[in-house]
Amino acid sequence: METVYTPKNWNDLPSINEVGPFTVQDEQCMNEIRDVLIRHNRTMRFGVALLHQHFALSTDEVLIEDCDTISRTLTTRPVEQKELRGKHYRPTVWRFDGQNAHGCSYCPTDEEGNHNGYKDPC
Repeated sequence: METVYTPKNWNDLPSINEVGPFTVQDEQCMNEIRDVLIRHNRTMRFGVALLHQHFALSTDEVLIEDCDTISRTLTTRPVEQKELRGKHYRPTVWRFDGQNAHGCSYCPTDEEGNHNGYKDPC
């Protein structure tokens, strides 16, 4: 799956105030998702996130996770795409546009794709 950094993957999501409470239909959908993950033995790899936003990203920004294992803090923040050049990132949250999955936020990695605790901010 190719990683495409774009704020469009984020900006058209509803505000957290617009998503509404968990419904019976949501529970039915979650049960089906669970069954697919079980069938593919992926319950320890993938879960489900409530897609929403708290603010819009600029056209040159994407969301990056910064992890500080000492203070046990995970921060997601917008970063300008030019700061990502030459660095490695792994998508951690995806969304679908109908057929394709697209990254919504990313975690820094080393060249081999490993996340070994705290990573220097972009």
